[in-house]
Amino acid sequence: MRGIVKKFTAAIAAIVIVGAGFSATPAFATEPVGQPVPLSAQSDRPAAGYTETITPATHPLDLPKGATDAAAAKQAASPNGSTDAVGTGSITGRVVSSVSGSPVSGADVAVLTFTADGDVAFFDTVTADGDGRYTVPGLTADTYWLQFADVKGSLGLQWWGATILNPYGTSVAVADGQARTADWTMSPSGVVQGTVTCEQCTGAPDPAHTSVSIDVPDPNQANHWNRVAELPIDGDGNYISYVIFANTPSYPRYLTFAFNDGSSVHSPVSFGDPFVVTGNGKVTSNVLISHLINPIPGFGDEYGVADNSVVNALYYDFLNRLPSVGEATGWVRLLYNGTPPSAVADGFVNSDEYRLIRIDAAYKNILGRGADAKGRADWLNNMKAGRITTDDIETSFYASQEYLTNHGGTNTSFAAALYKDLLHRDGSPSDWAFWGNLAATRGRDWVIKQFWNERETIGERVTLMYEKYLGRTPDAEGLQHWVNVALAIGDSGLRSGLTSNQEYFIRAQYRYSEV
Repeated sequence: MRGIVKKFTAAIAAIVIVGAGFSATPAFATEPVGQPVPLSAQSDRPAAGYTETITPATHPLDLPKGATDAAAAKQAASPNGSTDAVGTGSITGRVVSSVSGSPVSGADVAVLTFTADGDVAFFDTVTADGDGRYTVPGLTADTYWLQFADVKGSLGLQWWGATILNPYGTSVAVADGQARTADWTMSPSGVVQGTVTCEQCTGAPDPAHTSVSIDVPDPNQANHWNRVAELPIDGDGNYISYVIFANTPSYPRYLTFAFNDGSSVHSPVSFGDPFVVTGNGKVTSNVLISHLINPIPGFGDEYGVADNSVVNALYYDFLNRLPSVGEATGWVRLLYNGTPPSAVADGFVNSDEYRLIRIDAAYKNILGRGADAKGRADWLNNMKAGRITTDDIETSFYASQEYLTNHGGTNTSFAAALYKDLLHRDGSPSDWAFWGNLAATRGRDWVIKQFWNERETIGERVTLMYEKYLGRTPDAEGLQHWVNVALAIGDSGLRSGLTSNQEYFIRAQYRYSEV
């Protein structure tokens, strides 16, 4: 994947050869007052036209074929991997901590060679003594890679010669009879892992056409990024590196890029959220490969591009489809001219097309059948007339005679079904009897309202909306806030709020970028 010219969001992010490596530059726009801040306005992410420096890989595990780091590679070494050393060379050294200056007592030191295909050809391990000293004797003439693991402390895993910009380090050449010295000062490092997915894909991206890189922003050049490592993905879209340095004041955060050259309908370059690595820590950095969308005529600047992305996201999230250029243009114009995003989101929540989708889903998921034409039309007319809200369809169906009949025909069996369908647990016979009696005295509508407005069930609905609209599970504070919103103004207001806030606006640009 190295050297491929890639496009980014609303513009070309050209990666050009510079010297022995590559270079690739971003400018940040200011969003109008009152608008959510678009992705390109976040200074810890690249903007259109960003550049990147790519240093040619030398480590066998940092080449595009590389599968993992040495610690894991050693465990999965092929049968040809050998620990039989018959030579007269050796490597000795001392391992100390960059944090304390003290020896790294008990550090594991792995010595490896690789085949041309990146497989482990030879490995051996020794343990550093109490003074951090180690010796690997009996080496044949070859080029060796050394990896140090602070198994007792918090420095993590590190290759000899590594830096924050080159975590895979350099090799040590040993001749017959030669005693090489390879002292090493370990800096804190950690594990970075994640999953690459693609918008509107039925499976994981093709590993043959997808790779990821971990980059840091250049502190001396605006909108310029330094590639730290390039990694493959597996068949499930997963990647991992065990040797990424902890962040420093000069390099305060990392970013994971995903590159795609196998799908013409997806962006060649996408990226995740900025993240920080700590010593011996583990970070998950997922990347969603953006789906390409058609530009809207007359809205070619950065603001129009951002609005176009969010309109496409709203169409897909509410209507399960993407808009035509004509459909998108009207909504983009409203956002571009200052219409509040909440008003646009309300337009989708209250549209006939979305209401019919919800009606059909309620028939299928609650009553277990398809909608009849008359019933479908009646429910839509009631919504349009304001007699019920879109979200009343579910509570109405749960309280219906048909739902009661489908679940045993008694108030007790009705209560037992609610426990399973709404609380996802069985409850007890005494629970069923309690709510069954209330259904008999106060009505099924009243009972449904108690279940529906229970914080447990609202919390579940909020969590599902977070996953659908924001692509994540809610934090405790966010969950509490939106549960209170749902209690105050209902689920429709909750949907509108989640799809008109800044996080949704920003994520839309992860998911959709213009051709």
